[in-house]
Amino acid sequence: MVVVVAVDEIEIYEKIKHIISDKTKLDNEIIVKDTKLFEDLSIDILDMLEIIIDIEEKFNIELLEKFTDNIVMVEDIVKLVKNILDEEKNK
Repeated sequence: MVVVVAVDEIEIYEKIKHIISDKTKLDNEIIVKDTKLFEDLSIDILDMLEIIIDIEEKFNIELLEKFTDNIVMVEDIVKLVKNILDEEKNK
């Protein structure tokens, strides 16, 4: 049985910011909610896949199948993760 703990958006954001910072080797402080993943961080699709996998492991969720082209900014990932966690909590 998987236990899903309620997580607020700020906590999700901080964890995702840390994951992105680790993968990109960029300073944590320059990664903000409206940072554009591909444009501002200059990451490629392989980097993004690694970030997604790390997020999946950190939050124990399936993210890749729900990841779309509409995910442009850090905030988009935060909202998607929050929605997935909320869905899991409500099952």
